[in-house]
Amino acid sequence: MSKYITSTLLVASVVAISACTVRTSTVAEGEANASAEEFVIIEPAPISEEPVFTGKYK
Repeated sequence: MSKYITSTLLVASVVAISACTVRTSTVAEGEANASAEEFVIIEPAPISEEPVFTGKYK
């Protein structure tokens, strides 16, 4: 009976580890595809406008 329990636990641990490995590689592939997406950066409008040079000095 002890060999049966040991074998079952060994098989269960191998299945769990392989499932985690498959999930990790799938996430890594998804992240690689996500970095290829384009994105747009919108700069906020300035708080105040810069003074315009009129050619005169005060």
